[in-house]
Amino acid sequence: SGSYAYTVSDHDNLNDGVNPPDFRIIDVSDPANPFVKSTLELYPSNGPCELFCNFGPNTLTLSGGYVYIGSDDALIVVNVADPENPQEVLRVSAPRIESVQISGDQLFAVTHFDGVRVYNITDPANPVFLNAWGQSSLYGDGNANRGLDIAVTSTHAYVARSTTVADTSAYVGVYQIKLTARFCIDGTEADCYNGSATEIAVVPFGALAAGASQAVSVDWTAEEAGEYTLYLCADVNGPVGAVAESDETNNCSSLSFTVTALDDENTQPVITLLGSDPMDLIIGSVFTDPGATALDPEDGDITDSIVIGGDEVSTTTAGVYIITYNVTDSDGAAAEEVTRTVNVNESEPTTECSDGIDNDDDGLIDAEDPACHTDQDADNEESYDPDLDDESNDPQEEELPQCSDGIDNDGDGKIDFPDDPGCENADDNDETDPAPEPEPEPTPSGGGGGGGGGGTVISGPLSIGYQVSGGQVAGAVATGTPVLPIQPVPKECTQYLFGFIKEGEQNDPAEVRKLQTFLRTFEGFGGIEVNGVYDKVTQDAVDAFQERYFDDVLAPWGHDKATTYVYLTTRKKVNEIYCRGEKQFPLNAAQQEEVKEFRAWLLSLKSGEQINLSAPEEKDEMKTLKEILKDSVEIGGAGEVQPAAVGASGEEGANLLQGAVNGMTNFLKRLKNMF
Repeated sequence: SGSYAYTVSDHDNLNDGVNPPDFRIIDVSDPANPFVKSTLELYPSNGPCELFCNFGPNTLTLSGGYVYIGSDDALIVVNVADPENPQEVLRVSAPRIESVQISGDQLFAVTHFDGVRVYNITDPANPVFLNAWGQSSLYGDGNANRGLDIAVTSTHAYVARSTTVADTSAYVGVYQIKLTARFCIDGTEADCYNGSATEIAVVPFGALAAGASQAVSVDWTAEEAGEYTLYLCADVNGPVGAVAESDETNNCSSLSFTVTALDDENTQPVITLLGSDPMDLIIGSVFTDPGATALDPEDGDITDSIVIGGDEVSTTTAGVYIITYNVTDSDGAAAEEVTRTVNVNESEPTTECSDGIDNDDDGLIDAEDPACHTDQDADNEESYDPDLDDESNDPQEEELPQCSDGIDNDGDGKIDFPDDPGCENADDNDETDPAPEPEPEPTPSGGGGGGGGGGTVISGPLSIGYQVSGGQVAGAVATGTPVLPIQPVPKECTQYLFGFIKEGEQNDPAEVRKLQTFLRTFEGFGGIEVNGVYDKVTQDAVDAFQERYFDDVLAPWGHDKATTYVYLTTRKKVNEIYCRGEKQFPLNAAQQEEVKEFRAWLLSLKSGEQINLSAPEEKDEMKTLKEILKDSVEIGGAGEVQPAAVGASGEEGANLLQGAVNGMTNFLKRLKNMF
């Protein structure tokens, strides 16, 4: 902090290049001992006079942290916030400035020959030139009259000038800034300056205070569409009372903007129908016109101006009626005519989705057909639309690749990936197997005995037997061609067989094919044809499979021989063998309880105990009445199992036999329901 004086030195009058023009800050904190705090060269010290001696500073003024210096060729802005290190921040080219004065956010600079220049210093470091005025009225002719100094109030600028005329009183006066705004268009700034452009209006301003503004309006109509540049130019009156007429110097401001004149083309309105088109009615019904709306870009909503014409609809006479809708806006532009068709029918019209006919021969009629649903979902009652009229528009089923379509496409008994060796992945569309490697000589396996576990390659004749309760040995014999090698199981093995398969039932063909493929590939039953039918050959193979894994499949139920029924434990064993034993498929609690109850029931039959029957699932072969009687078991009329009477004969024996028959009939009915 301190007290400072700011000075500038003028030309290097010695012409020696030693003392060039500069700006200095002088510390006057001690008035008796001032000293130079810092110096800033304003023009370079590069040598003799011809390089710089004709230019130099003439005046300065201080505002805030900036000094504004008027020189012979520029307005120079210096930042003096740091007195020890002043910095030049901007140099604006200008004719010789003799004096500068600040009023508000405007800087007024009186020049030697070019009148008064006005700058906006709202941004102190970046003065913006606004206007210049008084070039001829202030100076007159040539160098005889020169501007020397200026003082500015809120509404007036006071200018001192020099003259060679002895009597100077005629030239001393108050210069008031009076503007006449001239708006010129369709030209350049120079055209506007010299008056060759089209002048739109002349709007006189009053005297404006510093920083004040005055709004003006322009009424102008372009003769044709296009872009035009609008310039604002100003005339200056100068000293009050000295010049009566406006000075036609046309000082154009740098402000300009572009005006785009558009074609004044009236856009036609648009009519929008409300309700259905066409409309279908039956004779005797009531017709109400839903109407229409009309919107116009210029006039807005002109619905009330719609004119309805065309046919008058009569619901007592069948036929086709056309209604017309027209409208015109305030400038005479007409909308495109819109029409509505009204069909009056003798009876309710029907569509393919409401006529009770299978129109596309897919076995599905009306609501049952996906094409009659808006979402093509026949299970969604809410989406059924009887007005739809194309039953053939069924959703297209995606065609699956051969390696995931559930079909044995190459006839090798293997279906899809990963079972078919011709499938690299589930997206492969060619199940054809690669060329087989040479087969080794078949080795006889010998007769008798049970087959091996999953994963064994078996060739030659194979005899499979199993034991039944009566001591007889029965079985299925599988003979035929060698079995192909087992295919690899996916790293993450998942359930292979899902369904249950039963003789005489409507079995899932896909699940049957999977079972047949498994029995051929994993268990060596090469004589099975993979056809999706639970035939006798497949049933025999299932029986042999159940006997082969007796402890896991039959024993849990209490069976002593095969059942031909692929149910819980049979399916479980198939899936575990398919996964090479790497994954188990345990029964859940309910399934385990079901097995337990059936085992208890089956054992009770053998022991003669009465037991409440539940619904067993793994089936034992049913014995004939003769076998039951032979085994000395009597079944009462209520299905109760009791030991048979020994030695009965005559009427007593007949009664016992009749009771056995009646009891057996009821028992078989219950047993059938359970199976």
